[in-house]
Amino acid sequence: MKMRKGMVILALMAVASCGEDQKEKDEKDGVTESGATRSKSMSSSSSKREKSLTRSERILRAEQMTTTASGLKYQVLQEGSGEHPTLLSNVKVHYVGRLMDGTVFDSSYDRGEPAVFGLHQVIKGWGEGVQLMKPGGKWRFVIPPELAYGERGAGEQIPGDSTLEFEVELLSIEE
Repeated sequence: MKMRKGMVILALMAVASCGEDQKEKDEKDGVTESGATRSKSMSSSSSKREKSLTRSERILRAEQMTTTASGLKYQVLQEGSGEHPTLLSNVKVHYVGRLMDGTVFDSSYDRGEPAVFGLHQVIKGWGEGVQLMKPGGKWRFVIPPELAYGERGAGEQIPGDSTLEFEVELLSIEE
């Protein structure tokens, strides 16, 4: 009986300490006992931390990114359906390409018409990522330099060793 009573006390202590851990977490996050969020003092220090992060750090932290064996990071924004394209496929896509600071260097949306590419004709990360998609899908890619333009960069718009971000909408596979 004494052992059972001791186990009950330990269990209650564990439950109580979990509540304390949550209370500490809530205090850090600025949540009051009523569940409301404290405004000024807590949120301003939180926003200062957020502002100190680079755009790329915010993307990689805030978004649910999956990383392939090659180092390509992707996030499914909208699922597609049907068959996947292959490396030998031509695809019709809408896309926007950005440097990690947010600078747009290319956009089919800005041109007002989708682009058609052979997946064997594009940078490795782009070809790899689009092969994972299905028509109707829209994905975000974060492509490291070794799967993009590497040390050489591309013209004046993409410096060497640049990590690139693309949002790609696969409209169709053109055979």
